[in-house]
Amino acid sequence: MGKKGGQTVPLYFQSQPLQPTFNGDLVIYATKPLHETALSFWKESDVQTLIVTSSRLQYMTPTFVIISDTASVSDIQRAYVRVQLQHRFPNSAVPDSIWDLLVSYMTKTEPVTKRAKLVFQQLQQTLTEEQQQTFWTLVNKNEGQPLTLKKLDEWLGEAYEGNTTFFQNEEPYMTFTERKMLVVNDVKLPNAHVLLKDDQQLFPFIPIMRTLGYTVQRSGEAVFIEKGNGRWRFFTNSANAVIREWNGTLYIERTEFPKWFSVYISETAEEIHVVGQ
Repeated sequence: MGKKGGQTVPLYFQSQPLQPTFNGDLVIYATKPLHETALSFWKESDVQTLIVTSSRLQYMTPTFVIISDTASVSDIQRAYVRVQLQHRFPNSAVPDSIWDLLVSYMTKTEPVTKRAKLVFQQLQQTLTEEQQQTFWTLVNKNEGQPLTLKKLDEWLGEAYEGNTTFFQNEEPYMTFTERKMLVVNDVKLPNAHVLLKDDQQLFPFIPIMRTLGYTVQRSGEAVFIEKGNGRWRFFTNSANAVIREWNGTLYIERTEFPKWFSVYISETAEEIHVVGQ
């Protein structure tokens, strides 16, 4: 019998005696010595008892592991790191792809699931090295607490200094909005958000213009704007489009906005103000 941390596992599957070798706090039962890379991995882990058997059995807790001598080393390491992580973040209700992502980060390997691959790619494309490091630091700081998609979005937002629902809504692109309230001629627009994209601030065009008293209509790629005697027409698909579409919403970039309309933009610690006529 093998016994560790209250778990009892019968070893009747083993046809020949396993000799224990002692490596500091780690006891290894195996018919032949482990490869150096595998040995160093297990020595750095929390495992106290490791059994390597010729049977196809695999059983893992953070301190007690049974593995087959034919299993791939990288698969075994990923599986163990996942067990470790699920122990570190108990009662977490997150999809498989999140564990896959965390395992990839911890083992410096590529993710396996489609969603985790996409998240991994988006993290590297959208965040700087420093922002990525901040995100992982925030994740690790919360050891002992359950992981949630909402918390992951909060930590991602903190790293980027914006708001996001990337994890919660399983979005294909990592997008962030300003944390500040948008205020147009002293009217607060709690449901309209300034988008942060490619180091630019993109202002939600329709809610702002309607609050300023413009009429805005759209027909396909064309956007028609009127106020008093003023009339404008823009196309969202032109090479240097003034008004751009992102995820079904029309935006105008901050520096472009005053070039076309009489608006003045300013910011306080809490709010972004658009003042116009």
